[in-house]
Amino acid sequence: MVLGTGLPVSLCVPLNGDLFGRARLGSVLGILTFGYALIGGWGPLIWATLRETAGHYNSAALVSTVCYAIAVVAILLVNPTKTGRS
Repeated sequence: MVLGTGLPVSLCVPLNGDLFGRARLGSVLGILTFGYALIGGWGPLIWATLRETAGHYNSAALVSTVCYAIAVVAILLVNPTKTGRS
């Protein structure tokens, strides 16, 4: 379970520093933290609403799968920042 949840947390700062540059790291982490808080708060409500509407969790799982797929594509489209170091 550590590799599934713990490893990305410890790699978040260096990875974002490499992708967006150290000068913008604070802003990027602020945006990510806001996103985590937003989904952490609204995610269960969205899942519950879809469950009550459809009668099962299939539609909620489908919405989550589509969101994850969009996130993966967005991550793959990010180009690392050129830092001038060799």
